[in-house]
Amino acid sequence: MNLEVIHLGVDRLRATSGQRWALSTLAVGATAAASLVSAFVAADGGSAQNPIFVVATIVIAVGLAVVAVGVPDSQTALVVMVVLSLQWWVMTDDPTSAWAVPVAICLVGFHALVALMAGAPPSTVLAPAVLWRWAGRTLALAAVTVAVWALAVGLRHWAAGVAVVLVGLATLAVAGFLTVPLSVRARDDR
Repeated sequence: MNLEVIHLGVDRLRATSGQRWALSTLAVGATAAASLVSAFVAADGGSAQNPIFVVATIVIAVGLAVVAVGVPDSQTALVVMVVLSLQWWVMTDDPTSAWAVPVAICLVGFHALVALMAGAPPSTVLAPAVLWRWAGRTLALAAVTVAVWALAVGLRHWAAGVAVVLVGLATLAVAGFLTVPLSVRARDDR
C-alpha cells in the first residue's frame, strides 16, 4: 500500500511539465520574498526581533508554499497568505510602511500563480495567450494594490472611520472598473 502511494507520487512528479515547475518556483519564491522582507523590516526596527521567531515563520511559510504548489486546489494557499499576513502584522510597527508594497505584491503574485496552477493538471502546458492574459490581469491587480496603499497612506491622518470608508469605496470602484473591461473582453474571446 505505501509503495503504491510512493510510486504514484513519483509518477506524478515525472509527469509534471517544465512550465509547472517554473510556476511553482515563482510561487515559492514570492512566498520566500514576502517573508524575507518582513524579516528585514523586523531587523530594521520592527517590533518582533526574536531570531528564532523570524526563522521559524520563514520556514513555515516556505514549507506551506511548497505544499500549496503541490496541491494548488487545496486550502493550503489560504493558510500561506494568513501566515504571511500575521508575520507582517507581528513584525512591523507601521502597517502602511513602504515595505508593505513589496509584501503585498508578493502575496498577489503567489495567489495568482496558485490559482493559475489549480486550473489545470500538473502535466499541462498552458498556451502563451493564456499566460499573457494571466500576467496582464495580475499586473493590473498589482497596480490596484499600489494605488490602494498610496490612498491609505494619504488618508492615514484623517479620522480612522472616514479613511476606512474611503479606501473601501475606492477599492470597490477600481476593482469594478477593471472587472468590467476584462469580463467583456473575455466574452469576446470565446
